[in-house]
Amino acid sequence: MLPPRLAADDRATSPTLGAVLLIAITVLLATSTGAQLFGLADGQTTTFATVSVEFSEENDRGTVTWMANADADALTVRIRVGQDRRTVELEHVGDEVVVDGDGVTYSNGTVGQWDSPAVSDGDRVSVTVVAVSDDERAVVAERTGTM
Repeated sequence: MLPPRLAADDRATSPTLGAVLLIAITVLLATSTGAQLFGLADGQTTTFATVSVEFSEENDRGTVTWMANADADALTVRIRVGQDRRTVELEHVGDEVVVDGDGVTYSNGTVGQWDSPAVSDGDRVSVTVVAVSDDERAVVAERTGTM
């Protein structure tokens, strides 16, 4: 007995599926090759922490608070008021730095205060927060406000 003959329109199914599979494999290979070439698959990690930077014009006060941690060992907070600068190291989640009319107050396990830089009406305050982990550093926040 002879096998039944295929209808004329059934013959295109196999070549169509073959073409679709060939295109899918080509796109998959091109994507993975491109990711490797352009460094998207390096698995690079960046030091990360969550901070809150708030400015209150009413109180002439700026506050930086370390809210959460992913893998940072410490935070470096750089404060600039006019030409005056101050750098403070925070060591734990919950530590904070306040800059106001009295100067800079910090709480990082101990409480300390410097008289400068002090903030007054109209001063422009810049804060940069850098997360530090081993030898890695990453800026996690940069804010500027006018008091």
